[in-house]
Amino acid sequence: MRQEWKGGGCEPTTVTWRGSSYVVIRRPTRLLGFWRRRHPQPHLLVGFAFASFTDDVCDSGALEERRRRFERWVGLVRTGLDTGRVRHPLLRAFLHTSAERGLPRRWVESYLESTQIDLGFPGFVDESDYQAYIDQLTWPFTMLTTGLVQPGGGDEQFARSCRLPADACQRRFLRRPGGGSAGGGNLYLPRQ
Repeated sequence: MRQEWKGGGCEPTTVTWRGSSYVVIRRPTRLLGFWRRRHPQPHLLVGFAFASFTDDVCDSGALEERRRRFERWVGLVRTGLDTGRVRHPLLRAFLHTSAERGLPRRWVESYLESTQIDLGFPGFVDESDYQAYIDQLTWPFTMLTTGLVQPGGGDEQFARSCRLPADACQRRFLRRPGGGSAGGGNLYLPRQ
């Protein structure tokens, strides 16, 4: 597998896998570029792209449109998990890398179930609300991506070790300018 990194900012990353090229991400790539140069992990990148795409399905458009789009996406993912065959290039790459690395299906299902939170997310009331969000959504996102680095998805100790970085990444995301899907009106700031 070969990665081609183009520019910075929100340029897409192209992943070439067995002769087919997939554009896997349209997010700021500075952190990913830093990570790739230090620890080349194409599996992590494909997992991040899948989880980010799923997140984007929930974050853009009117609420009813997002719900319909999310239901279609979840159906497509589950069909792909059941059959191993899909036409969507990002999902195909994710299914391939998940099978190759032995990622437990429960992590994918956990992430899909928890992502529904973002469909009509009103924001955090307080720190305990925020911590529940980490447990329900950010931690599964982290396990889904980093689990592809560990053969078999890692053990329970590995999964527990992902909780603190999940919290740190979410806090960083919320504190950056435009963080928390600000363009859609979701600032994810505590109401108090």
